[in-house]
Amino acid sequence: MEVGPRNEVCLEGCVGIHFRIVPTQGETKFKALTVTGCSDCTVVFPTMVGNLEVINSNRVLVRPTGHVAIIQIDGSDRITVELSTESQDTSMYTAKSSCINMRRPEEGKEGSLVEFMLPEQVKHTFDSSWKVSSVPVSIE
Repeated sequence: MEVGPRNEVCLEGCVGIHFRIVPTQGETKFKALTVTGCSDCTVVFPTMVGNLEVINSNRVLVRPTGHVAIIQIDGSDRITVELSTESQDTSMYTAKSSCINMRRPEEGKEGSLVEFMLPEQVKHTFDSSWKVSSVPVSIE
């Protein structure tokens, strides 16, 4: 699928499909990507100007080959995000999701990836003025 900087890509209800999103000739990025209600899919894409959203999906692998600023995962299970070195400053937001794994390049080892799991639990505490503080609970 070829896209340009003004294009948003929406994948909905896909099962067992592998997508590769390619910028149109002379372009290097596209606007945004939304994956909704998909399962057993892989999506590989270049640099994105906007957000990547994965909503109500299961067993999906997303692999940006360039930069992506914000990733939002909502109501999804068994999502794997494989980041490139260009996406080192990515922000990720998750809600009502479980089993989210991240893969990132391993420093000093070309082509090798390190995989880690995002915490599913968050501990919320209150101070004497009822200000809330939230800390992820890591599983070691």
